[in-house]
Amino acid sequence: MKECRNSRLRSSLFAAVMSSLLLAAVFICPVSVLSAQTRDAAAFAALSDGMQFYFGSLHGHSLYSDGTGFPAQVFTWARDTAGFDFYVVTDHSQQLTQAEWDDTGVQTGIYSIDGSFVAMRGFEWSHATYGHINVFGTVDYTDTTASPDLGSIYGWIAARDALAQFNHPARKTAYFEGFAYDQAVSDNLCLYETGNGPTGNIDEAHYERYPVALDQGWRLAPTNNQDNHSLHAYSNRTVIISPQLSEDALLDALRKRRVYSSDDPDMRVIFKQGEHWMGSVVEDCKETVQFDVAVEDDENIASLELVTAGGVIAARKDFGFGEDSKKVVWSPSVGVQGNGYYFLRVVERDENGDDDTGSGFQVAVTAPIWLEVKGTNWYLAEGCTAGGFETWVLVQNPGDSPAQVTLTFMTENGPVPGPQATLPPATRLSFNAGQFVNSFHVSTKVDSDQPVVAERAVYWGNRTGGHDSIGVTAPAQLWYLAEGCTAGGFETWVLVQNPGDSPAQVTLTFMTENGPVAGPQATLPPATRLSFNAGQFVNSFHVSTQVESDRPIVAERAVYWGDRTEGHDSIGFPGD
Repeated sequence: MKECRNSRLRSSLFAAVMSSLLLAAVFICPVSVLSAQTRDAAAFAALSDGMQFYFGSLHGHSLYSDGTGFPAQVFTWARDTAGFDFYVVTDHSQQLTQAEWDDTGVQTGIYSIDGSFVAMRGFEWSHATYGHINVFGTVDYTDTTASPDLGSIYGWIAARDALAQFNHPARKTAYFEGFAYDQAVSDNLCLYETGNGPTGNIDEAHYERYPVALDQGWRLAPTNNQDNHSLHAYSNRTVIISPQLSEDALLDALRKRRVYSSDDPDMRVIFKQGEHWMGSVVEDCKETVQFDVAVEDDENIASLELVTAGGVIAARKDFGFGEDSKKVVWSPSVGVQGNGYYFLRVVERDENGDDDTGSGFQVAVTAPIWLEVKGTNWYLAEGCTAGGFETWVLVQNPGDSPAQVTLTFMTENGPVPGPQATLPPATRLSFNAGQFVNSFHVSTKVDSDQPVVAERAVYWGNRTGGHDSIGVTAPAQLWYLAEGCTAGGFETWVLVQNPGDSPAQVTLTFMTENGPVAGPQATLPPATRLSFNAGQFVNSFHVSTQVESDRPIVAERAVYWGDRTEGHDSIGFPGD
């Protein structure tokens, strides 16, 4: 993830686009001035950065549960009558048979045509006490008999790395146990219905609990689904921002929370911080952060609101009656004093009369952008808990407030949840990674709600050998490691961690007294760590390493000698 300071570059590029358009207006059309609407349309194009906006629904039923029509009829209606880009049939799982589940899957293959329409299958876990949850991206399903409580359905979802959504959360205040946070499923449970059926964002029935769930620690994107039990379409839509229209691309965008909830069927909304779209986590933020907003529709916008914790409006921009506000841009700035989140709420005048509530207004709500200040995230690329090695993660809280700390270990096979703890002010705790993971390839991410300091120590040979390094607070795309030796009985290992949610293409180049030597290339899946033995590529007493990646990563280097009786280690130096 890029740091917030990258927003300055993004803002400069944005300004350059605007300047070019103004110059074009002066020199090409000297008689007229470029209109605000034309400038705002150009700004929208520049900010969209090649992304497309797909309108549909993630919640609907067929006659396999309590809806109307077979799945084939539902998908035909969704594509040809409702005009959706995507539609998900999510029948109540306790009413499904295996044959019906299988048929729904067959129909998705028949009706999906990449670039035209995507039909998907999910299911709705429906519990009278704990609430309803939609689950996407699985080959099987479960129900409230096999998974009778939140703990069991959360475990089922996490075990399959599925995606899930809190459905119509305001029906009962006791639903989802008050949104009690569960780290084990936090990457998977990524969606929240702020609108459901005829109940959209405008009446705030489900929207009002959205900040409640966010404030518990969930990272949720809002959705606005049909939940229709007949072949009738409401005006509301879930909008997925994706480079292309395919099932894989849409599921990837959902996982990244690049989603917004709209009462209007075709409003396009951009909410970004620098290059980071809605749904992103932006690390290592400075004291002031600027957001970029652009909205387009065929109805006039009434207001834009930047909303933060507790539903508090941090900034607002209003557009008066009679003002031409169908295409608008806005660049609000906020002061950052600690970790937090901000999302955009758009209110427009329902001039087309397509809102089902008849309120005269329609509302769109985006996924938040989460901001994290320097020192609240730490990355430790090295670590080993197999073959007689011990790895200890050491966390210091030098502040005057308690720090809530969460560790996540990253291995060659993906992430492994680690411990959670509260560090009182001016304390230190030690975490034994071997209690949670057994691997030769272990990296660690430390998340905290307060600035802390994290270090890592590794021991081996019954603690006759050991090395240690401080962590880093942000990943980067370029790393330098000056030390290294692969001759005379020395080993040099380059340890690369990909803490992001996208694969990273990594290239190593070794530098010796005789010049550069090409090293390995590899793809690191999200939340993984790989180890590279420099001795397989170069034999020299003088070895440095450059690590390049197309995604932000973390690189560290360990050297061993004397048949691994001794060793030392250091984090790398990040390049620009």
